[in-house]
Amino acid sequence: MLLHGRQPQVRWAVLNVAMLLRRHSAIHDKLAAAMSRGDSVGSCLALVEEELRRAADI
Repeated sequence: MLLHGRQPQVRWAVLNVAMLLRRHSAIHDKLAAAMSRGDSVGSCLALVEEELRRAADI
């Protein structure tokens, strides 16, 4: 398995993203819409990063 040595990092990343999306439900909704449209992973990542940046500015 390619990720065998990285399982702890992958697990941490998944849990971190889950917590962020719970805390920022508007970002979760926007991400769900982007994924439903078939946006690329890169586009979805950029969306989340930009929305988190905006949330930090508030």
